[in-house]
Amino acid sequence: SLALQLADLGAPEGTLVVSESQKQGKGRLGRSWISQPETGIYMSLILRPTFVPIKAPCITFISAIAVVEAVNELLGVDARIKWPNDVMIHGKKTAGILTELRAEMESIHYVIVGIGVNVNNTHFPKALREKVTSLAVEHKEKVSRIKLLQALLRAFERWYLRVLNEQPGQTFERWRELSCTLGNLVEVNLGDESIRGVATRLEPNGSLYLKLDSGEERQILAGDVTMIARV
Repeated sequence: SLALQLADLGAPEGTLVVSESQKQGKGRLGRSWISQPETGIYMSLILRPTFVPIKAPCITFISAIAVVEAVNELLGVDARIKWPNDVMIHGKKTAGILTELRAEMESIHYVIVGIGVNVNNTHFPKALREKVTSLAVEHKEKVSRIKLLQALLRAFERWYLRVLNEQPGQTFERWRELSCTLGNLVEVNLGDESIRGVATRLEPNGSLYLKLDSGEERQILAGDVTMIARV
């Protein structure tokens, strides 16, 4: 919320808001993000990209790639991306990403990239214990949040500059390469219905394709994915 206010007031690209905790952390699809004090990274980054809004999905790709590469670089932990932008370790969610866009048809005013990472969290609500983890839990020791944030921002900048220099294809290929969704039987909650199928491909616009039992291939533009089994 603070980053949105700062962006409206003209804050420059690269302005970063980092919080030790949040009382109203936001997740995808209107959910809340639990922000335990002094344990995680809770950040919002202001961007003012010069490309057209149709290229905006690449910001989500960059954000997820940056988290994965930072975790792998710092800890050597094999993190992966669950479509569209959850970062997973051993099948459990470790980081979430939320992007908010202010744009007109032909131009982007600004993008806010919100990233939450469970870093040194050791206690989780009972309902989430089988679904979420933290870097400290997986790495078996406390992790420097400063070093992780530095690595994350370096990785983000590398990929962001590639997109600004007209190389968005590389970003999509890397995002796809890091996917842990492809090849899995998954269930996608679309709000008004749930469908189940094998995740067969990803597209540069960020969409996911499922092959249903009927043989039909279905394009998914937005939804909540649950991994069922490896095929």
